[in-house]
Amino acid sequence: MNQTLTQEGTRTNAGEGMADVGRLAPLGGLVGVGCLIACGVFFTMSPEYRLAVAGSWMFGWYFWLTITMGMFSLSILNHAIRPTWTVSLLRQFESGGGPLAITVMGVLFLPIALMPQNVYEWANPDRVAHDAILQHKEAYLNHTFWLLRFAIYFLIWIAYSAYMKSSVKRQEAMGDREAGRKLEMGRSSWGAFGIVMFFLTYTFGVIDWLMSLQAHWSSTMFGLWQIVASALGAMSFAVFVACVNAKKNPYTEIMSPNLTKDWGNILFMLTMLWAYTAISQFLIIWNGNLPDTALYYARRTRQLWNAMGMVTIVGQFLVPWMTLLSPRVKRYPRLLAQMAGWIFCIHIVDVYLAVGPDIPSKLPVGTTYRAMGDNIWFDVLAFFAVGGIWLYVYASQVAKRSLIVSYDHRLQEALTHAH
Repeated sequence: MNQTLTQEGTRTNAGEGMADVGRLAPLGGLVGVGCLIACGVFFTMSPEYRLAVAGSWMFGWYFWLTITMGMFSLSILNHAIRPTWTVSLLRQFESGGGPLAITVMGVLFLPIALMPQNVYEWANPDRVAHDAILQHKEAYLNHTFWLLRFAIYFLIWIAYSAYMKSSVKRQEAMGDREAGRKLEMGRSSWGAFGIVMFFLTYTFGVIDWLMSLQAHWSSTMFGLWQIVASALGAMSFAVFVACVNAKKNPYTEIMSPNLTKDWGNILFMLTMLWAYTAISQFLIIWNGNLPDTALYYARRTRQLWNAMGMVTIVGQFLVPWMTLLSPRVKRYPRLLAQMAGWIFCIHIVDVYLAVGPDIPSKLPVGTTYRAMGDNIWFDVLAFFAVGGIWLYVYASQVAKRSLIVSYDHRLQEALTHAH
């Protein structure tokens, strides 16, 4: 079937060639390697540059980790509850949140993992020796145990994603719906387990890698907040890619207003959850009124950081919330692609605000507070270094197989019987 619905709601022959996401791989690889070399050169130039590059690398790495883990979580959700809207995006989720992508993200963390003292205050013995709170947390926040947890998390994620991906491959190779149902039911059982596994491991991972940047601070909502933000960023990326290629095969075979409406509703739901978890954390800390926990927000009210906070409130909540209430935006791929691209761009600001104020190269020096723009070019280099490599992995994995899984025909069947 090579038909799609026009804006008037009628079917027409469509297909402006094949969607070639794989063509992004060479560009991503070239940009990623080039920026990686530049970061390496600056890292070796002076201690001050080393501190700045390490902090910027933390931002770049964590941003693309949120996209990777967001796609990983959405692939788990697909196997656990088998919703129709994930079928058309599963191949993207497997590519951006699959075993290779997770492995690459683990390798890219090595500059931080091997020299955490450039980023984390708890990894600095002199700082720990004069800080009672850091001494109290030393049994948990020490380099050896921290690395061990890092290895455990990534090994679990890699093994789980590899198993799920291989199961999908086996079912596609069978070509027999009835025979493949056992594999599908098995993935559903593992998917239910995977949801619990993911929430636990990623929450502790976020505590280890992001919350511990400011070791005096803690929040019971932070892990859930970052999980929702990761899913929102990943979903916006996948929807953008699909909607941009809506008139190309194979998306033209399954694209319909009902499908884009589902995608828009999921983006709307995740936007609401992001706002809920963000405001819940703020209210808990506000009511507690404790200096150590309030420090997280105190740092983010200085200079341009405060403006960035307003950008996330307006751009990550108000604009998507009001826009995605419109059925028209969710009906047409072109409009939905614009909204998904907007959400993805604001997600960059959201992650930068979560990481930036706590990295050493942007912390206060005496009575002077470093501006948000200090060492911004290192932030840009690190973002594109990690992002280019991630894009190469994602695009090259997508190019290996069809963009739509072949074992599940629910979308084509829904389109056939659409009114």
